[in-house]
Amino acid sequence: MFGLKTKADYFKAKKNAENEKLKADLLVALAEYGEPVTVSDFHDKSPSAVAMLSTSKLTHLLTKLKEEGKVVRTEIKKRPFYSVAMEVAEDMGE
Repeated sequence: MFGLKTKADYFKAKKNAENEKLKADLLVALAEYGEPVTVSDFHDKSPSAVAMLSTSKLTHLLTKLKEEGKVVRTEIKKRPFYSVAMEVAEDMGE
């Protein structure tokens, strides 16, 4: 169709752009903690906009970051903890 995006493509691209910004904010928040945290810790401790996201949205974004190799997920007593991967932490100047 002459390179025009459909309405669905437009909204998908917009949502992807929003998610990329949220993932960047999430990485910064994880780096500020300096230790592995759970999703519920974000709701309790984080002053950023990341804390306003739902648990399922946070989990989804953290899973995406894990797939990209930017976040490490560890389980302690059957609870998932997330932390910034070492390579990313070095790039961020930690």
